[in-house]
Amino acid sequence: MSATKVIITHETSTPRALPIISISNELLNRLHLPSDLPLMLRFTGQRVYVSCQAHQKQDNLVIMPQDVATKLHIPDQSRLHLSYDAVKKEINLGPVLAILVSQVSTQKPPFADLNQFSEELIQVARKKHIFAYVVSLAEIAKGGHSVYGWTYTNKGWKRKQMPIPQILYNRISS
Repeated sequence: MSATKVIITHETSTPRALPIISISNELLNRLHLPSDLPLMLRFTGQRVYVSCQAHQKQDNLVIMPQDVATKLHIPDQSRLHLSYDAVKKEINLGPVLAILVSQVSTQKPPFADLNQFSEELIQVARKKHIFAYVVSLAEIAKGGHSVYGWTYTNKGWKRKQMPIPQILYNRISS
């Protein structure tokens, strides 16, 4: 079960009982993804049944209905790894890394001494197709299917709803 680097993009579509994600024909063939069966799409702890169809666009592009992306908390233009488990009939997306900080400041910069480090780590993770963000200990402690975290873009820090991380990088000082 090898993983392939992909870019997830959203499209507005009519909600369907079995949503369709579009994957390049080359990627469908390489991963032996069936295009006529319901498959489980898994991203962190969230799962949804989908079917696949081929597109003729960029090889590493996965086009996902907006409602599916919203349910799974996958931001548009996310760079992730995609793998397919033929035995389980499951498509897996990930990984998700959260940088754990003790608290978030209402001042600028939001993470004090960890601001520059967090910005650089998120940028490197994005290049490696790892979804990364910063989250506070209080937010993680709330539990649930998602958390509010911070990500860095070319426009600065942005707070939004994020998927539960698979990996926590503890940057809380003792």
